[in-house]
This record gives sequence, C-alpha cells and structure tokens, in this order.
Amino acid sequence: MGSPEKEEGRDKDEEAQHRVTLTTGYYMQTTEVTNAQYRRFYSGHLSGEDEGVSLEGDDQPAVRVSWDYASAFAEFVTRTCGPRTYRLPSEQEWE
Repeated sequence: MGSPEKEEGRDKDEEAQHRVTLTTGYYMQTTEVTNAQYRRFYSGHLSGEDEGVSLEGDDQPAVRVSWDYASAFAEFVTRTCGPRTYRLPSEQEWE
C-alpha cells in the first residue's frame, strides 16, 4: 500500500509504500451496482448526466453516490438479501 516516492503528483505527506497482509477472506462484487439495484434502496436517486449524455439508464452504474449512502446501501442489501453481511471494502482490501 502507499505511493512510490517518485510517483507523479504524489504529496510528500502521503503514506510510504509498505506491505499489508489480509488475514481473513472476503468477496467483492465484480460489477458495478446499477441504477435499478440502487433505486430499490433509494427510489429518488438521480445519476444525472455527463457532457450531455444521460447516466439514468437502469442498466447503467449508479454514480454520484457518497460513501455514507454506499455504506447504507450495503446495510440495506444485508437486511433484504441476508444471511451474509455486505459492506464496503476496507482500504487494504481495495488496494
């Protein structure tokens, strides 16, 4: 994890590269959450548009979702789809 010292745009305060070891297994979804899936949680969600192109299609990825709302969505999926617990990946898992 971390950034190489010579990485372009690296801030001197960024964390130096170091190894991490994950001690427990996890699963990560391999596709984006679609607008249709996300709207089961928050029916009023609007992904908007980008450069005049609509991002609202049901099969398109849900965008413009904050970390807090993404976390709440994972809790919603846990409650409605159980028995597994769903959550956002940790920084180490994401790396």
